[in-house]
Amino acid sequence: MRSTSFFIGQCALLVLAACTDVARPRTPLPARITHFIASSTETKPGVPVQLSFTTVDATAVWLIDDHGNELAIEGDASAGRATVSPERSTFYVLNAVGPDGGDAAFVQVSVQELPRDVYLLAVPDEVEAGHSAQLIWSAAGADEVTLKTATTQLRLPGARGVLTVTPTRSERYELSAGPAGYSAATEVRVRPKLLTFTLDAPNGLTAGTPVTLRWTSRGAQQLVLRETTFGRLTEVSDDGAFDWTVPTTLPNGAPVQTGVPLRFELLASSNAGTDVRNVTAVVGDVPLIERVTAPAAATSGGHFTLSWNTLNASKVAIELDGQRLFETQTSERARAEAGSVSLPSPAGETNYTLIASNDRDVSARSVVTVRPTPIATIDAFTVTPSLVQWRTTNAQRVQLRVANGPTIAVNDTTPAQGSFTFRVASAQALVLEAINAAGDITSSTKRFEPGTAPVVQLSPSPTIVGNTITLNWALASLGVTDVAGLPTPRPPKLANSPHFANLTDPTTLLFADRADGTAELPLPAGFHFMLLGVERPKLWVSVNGFVTFENVAVSNVNRPLVDTPAMLAPYWDDLALSGSSRVLAGFGPPLPSGERRYVIQWDKVVGAGDELTFQLQLTESGAVTFVYGDMSGQTGSAATIGVHDPLQGVSQEVTTPIASNDELRFFSGAAPDASFQFIARTSRLVTFVGRTATEVIPFVVPLVALDRGSLRITEAMPSPEASVSFGGQWVELHNTMNVDVELSGVKLRSNSSNPDGGFVADGVVIPAKGYVVLGASTDPVENGGANVTVVMSDVPLDPGADTLRLSLLQTELDSLSWTTSIVGRSIQQSSGVLVGGDLASRAPLCTRGVRTFGPDGAIGTPGAENEACPPYVMSRIAGAYVELGTQTGDVELLSTVNSYRGFGDVQLPAPFTYFGQAFDTLSLSLSGFVSFGSPLLQAHEVMNDVRPDTTAPNGVVAPFWDRLIRNFSGHVWLRRTPNRTIISWQDFRAWGLSASNVSFQVHLFDSGVIEFHYGAMTVTGPSATVWLEAPSGGHAVSAGVNTEGTIASNSGIRFTP
Repeated sequence: MRSTSFFIGQCALLVLAACTDVARPRTPLPARITHFIASSTETKPGVPVQLSFTTVDATAVWLIDDHGNELAIEGDASAGRATVSPERSTFYVLNAVGPDGGDAAFVQVSVQELPRDVYLLAVPDEVEAGHSAQLIWSAAGADEVTLKTATTQLRLPGARGVLTVTPTRSERYELSAGPAGYSAATEVRVRPKLLTFTLDAPNGLTAGTPVTLRWTSRGAQQLVLRETTFGRLTEVSDDGAFDWTVPTTLPNGAPVQTGVPLRFELLASSNAGTDVRNVTAVVGDVPLIERVTAPAAATSGGHFTLSWNTLNASKVAIELDGQRLFETQTSERARAEAGSVSLPSPAGETNYTLIASNDRDVSARSVVTVRPTPIATIDAFTVTPSLVQWRTTNAQRVQLRVANGPTIAVNDTTPAQGSFTFRVASAQALVLEAINAAGDITSSTKRFEPGTAPVVQLSPSPTIVGNTITLNWALASLGVTDVAGLPTPRPPKLANSPHFANLTDPTTLLFADRADGTAELPLPAGFHFMLLGVERPKLWVSVNGFVTFENVAVSNVNRPLVDTPAMLAPYWDDLALSGSSRVLAGFGPPLPSGERRYVIQWDKVVGAGDELTFQLQLTESGAVTFVYGDMSGQTGSAATIGVHDPLQGVSQEVTTPIASNDELRFFSGAAPDASFQFIARTSRLVTFVGRTATEVIPFVVPLVALDRGSLRITEAMPSPEASVSFGGQWVELHNTMNVDVELSGVKLRSNSSNPDGGFVADGVVIPAKGYVVLGASTDPVENGGANVTVVMSDVPLDPGADTLRLSLLQTELDSLSWTTSIVGRSIQQSSGVLVGGDLASRAPLCTRGVRTFGPDGAIGTPGAENEACPPYVMSRIAGAYVELGTQTGDVELLSTVNSYRGFGDVQLPAPFTYFGQAFDTLSLSLSGFVSFGSPLLQAHEVMNDVRPDTTAPNGVVAPFWDRLIRNFSGHVWLRRTPNRTIISWQDFRAWGLSASNVSFQVHLFDSGVIEFHYGAMTVTGPSATVWLEAPSGGHAVSAGVNTEGTIASNSGIRFTP
């Protein structure tokens, strides 16, 4: 039976089902929106419009557009505003919750058309099963408004409003209004969710015996049950069970014997997407080794990885000549099913035996052979104009590439000795790579100066981050017809593409979850994919039709690319692997220019019930191509298609329909003579290629873009020893970036510098991550043995009190101040802490340094990393997580706030000293942190800070700051023990990962020690911040930021002041 639940205003239940939005409050939280308007209801594309609101009794508000995307709000729950720049006519919905209920309101902003008077719109129009959508409607002038579905009818109050619905399956809604006869319709598409799928075999799993498969689901319009060998078993539309007898013969007539695998698959589908669950078993209940992989060769003296996949195994072991090298523990059942181990390379050709055993000690065996191979050596490497010559030993392949750029020539036929002809039109470093049989690389770098006038120019450089710069190139005279690797506008779509690639010896990717799984894919040895000048050595491939470059949680629910990590999305939608579906990876035929193509192919994946085949093609020039095979009539109208790189601020999303045999190209097709303006976002090497009919010509141009914190004044000596007097004054600058910085135009001043004076360090280069010391003298006798390499002028240092400032183009980059100094001791900022990028962010001064330099034993580290004097010392400790809510006196916190956006203030049962300041209250966010200082005004749930800064929130104690949701059985508890206060987040999950579970706590000891303790953690930190931040926000002691493996289940971290 189909049913729909309706909610009006404060989510009051009117029909059948319950309100089950994952992010709604636990109890009704009424609030009232008194004012919500747009500064303009009619506008042009891209023109800013301000939305403003006021509320009464609201504790939280959030604003979404009609695609369901949340928008940033300035202000608080009582009043605020947001600026939007719509490219199309858009509706915006404001939700408010408070202590006794909730409210919703909306505004319409029309773009190049008149506002609509009659409409019915679902926001969002696609939800996961069990979740809610909001219907916004208007029927101006109508006396009576009725909303109908296939099974229900409801009279709506007034002529416009907001209605919350929770359809059990995809549902069409029709609005009719009298007496004018207005009508409108919309649909809420529901993505299906399989809740359970089990196999019952009470009589064992043998040929001729009956078994029962059972399942429960939400939102499915169709459920298809199949077994990989025996095909489709049944098709239904509701929850239930299916009885099946194990056949006695295979489809080819062979008998079903012990060891035959049975792979059952249940596919749930709707017009919004698919979900799939699998159950595997083995006839005879014996273990089965499906796959064992190891390289044919391993570099002598190194290690290699042996990996496996098994069925029905509880333990895996590896033996060599009867000696056991490795064995999983009984608690590592998941690793026994799919795992890997690193082993030392053998001394000679060696057979390794994998043994998979079950609980009855029945075992299966498989053997792999690995031989040693020497590391490749480069014995000769010479570069002359247009010619590279080499001689190597033990190389299987030799290739020439640009440092931090693409490969321009490959030789795998005569790798021992040979030459490459090439053309390089700009000064750059050339890298020769020799690759041995194990895929390990030996490299050598030579600098090449072509000695010709530059044909590529970038100006201005250095510049300030955020400024516009211009890249000019003139390459037609070199025979270039096409420029690739730059974020130039995308060429038109190509229909009837001939470029769908046949893959050579492809790898089939394995996914633990065939509905929403992600597989890590290291790129082949020697293949260097550059995305807008940044090499991306690893990919994470999703079943759902996209690739990311880090292991981050990305939902199966597609959304606009501006709200995602770096991503290549040929067809991001709710897809699944079913039956013969595969995801393949391998090389396709090279392009006419000689460029290699590495291809990922989604082959017959299922989306909305149809089989889809499409490819992502990568080249080392940085060009990205999507090629579509058989798309079964799908046009991508519900999918997200495009390329996004937030690092460079580039997002190219495709909104036009696609069809079978279409081709979309990105970062290629630019004219041979052209210019391109872009925003300088970071210092880097701008790399791209010019393509001719038969080759590629690489170009590399350094871009130096400085921001606050790019260059640091890390140390100064205002009071040198009396023996050197003022000749011993010096200042140390540190380059925090990964590129060399030439200081043209950068000025250093002190308070005593002449007006408009100071020292401009033209021509001085600070290496990447390096230091330079500027001083009154470079003579060690005069400077006390400091490592001064540059003489500075007009920067006298006052030993009493002074401030040094570093600037470029009137923008201050950094400063260093002191109010007093000690003779023979430098003023130095502490290392070992994470420092923010704004001017107010800096490390604390190190007053207890002991390292000396020079003949007189002065204290300081000129030209080297400063001493570490962090305010807290971090150490890893054994976990001591304890479940709260089990004792009298445990206090539940924030039980009535929104389970996703919840926050509030907490009175501490005992004062706590943090960074030397005493506090008796703190603020708590359900997003996994507490803070000391100013109360929180929001939960900061959408984005965790990755660098400390002086904007809110500050003073953050973050055991696991991430985008979290409190489960319905989840809680936040407080417990006071004789020596500490404990705050515990229990039974939460990560946004977009419905099966995840995290539980963790912070222990605030009366001594000032802070400990983080972790319980069950299925997410280990790839998108979380774990740190202590100073109340000023200027620096933090960090355990990890957005780093996989920062924490682990049942572990702990201690911070000692």
